Amino acid sequence: MIFVYEPYATKFIHYEFNKALLISLLNIDNEIIFMGSRTQFDKFQNVPELQSIKFINLKIPNYDKPSKKIYKIFQEFYNLIKIKWMVRDKKLLISNALPQTLIFSRYLFKKKNNIFFILHGQLEFIANNNLKITNMNYYMKKSLMHLPKEWKLIVLGKIIKDNAIKIMPDLEKNLYYIDHPYVSKYLQDSNCLSYNPRNIKIGTIGVGLESKGILQLNTICQYLIENNLHNISILHIGKTSGQIRSLLNENVQLPFKTDSLIPENEYLREINKLDYILFLMPNDSYKLTASGSLLEAFSLGKPIIILENDFFKYILDKQTEVCGFCKRNMSELLLQIKDLTNITEYEYEEMRKNVYKCLEYFSPETVSKQLKHIFED
Repeated sequence: MIFVYEPYATKFIHYEFNKALLISLLNIDNEIIFMGSRTQFDKFQNVPELQSIKFINLKIPNYDKPSKKIYKIFQEFYNLIKIKWMVRDKKLLISNALPQTLIFSRYLFKKKNNIFFILHGQLEFIANNNLKITNMNYYMKKSLMHLPKEWKLIVLGKIIKDNAIKIMPDLEKNLYYIDHPYVSKYLQDSNCLSYNPRNIKIGTIGVGLESKGILQLNTICQYLIENNLHNISILHIGKTSGQIRSLLNENVQLPFKTDSLIPENEYLREINKLDYILFLMPNDSYKLTASGSLLEAFSLGKPIIILENDFFKYILDKQTEVCGFCKRNMSELLLQIKDLTNITEYEYEEMRKNVYKCLEYFSPETVSKQLKHIFED
């Protein structure tokens, strides 16, 4: 029996990750009890592989709203007290360890030797050296100091483990890793259009944010114009704010000129028209955080063109065959885009096959083996 507590997610927040995690756990133990928000559990009820999991409803605050901070802290403490009495000596996996989760767990589960914590984006706080008591990084670092030796913290990738230990060497005795579990929700080759090297479409997807490098599309458009590369189109598929749209080059095509939620079928229809998906985040992104966005691009059968960062490079290095292009800077990336016109239809189809192969490293079957090793270590 494994108890899984999700202290943060409601509805579709972390839904894809938690779905894949639960499927991975069912490969280890056929009795999984999910404790968390009913709004998320109800989504799991539509997943055939998750019909056997049991559920305990807990009140999970809406962390997207900045208000009621004290209430959220007390609610987490109350949830953990309830969990302590329900779980007793059974395995407990906390699927998203918040700073307050770790702090309260020190007192409630101090001697528990089968408790496991998964760390997500909050690990980024340890890279900030501003240790004022009003900053979240203060509490994150404090919560990770002098941990009970029995505790096992799990991060999503070996590169994240290595980077975290460089910042906090004392974490090494408690830190383990699994790869980011992912279950493709798309049928391979179901909607992919044939490749035409005389009409290449590349673009970014998702929410168009400056922090994700969307304004770099202007640089790419200008480069294409200067080099007379009229057979390459640049798009952004996803929602954008009015401010972002006003800053984008007029040659950046926007199938959706909206900042509202886009129906999934329309969103996927436009993505399927792309030949390559671009990821233009800064090079210092994803040192301590994983992302499922690259895996989603792969599940759509799309080769990728990315600016190198630690996590994305880690994913691509797992696959020895080419499934995209990873470049150190914009100059290299622009030259690669220019060279796309030399890629044959056969070479492109081989890349697409390799893209699907790469997903196998992140399947529930693979991740369940990693989790089982951590549980038994």
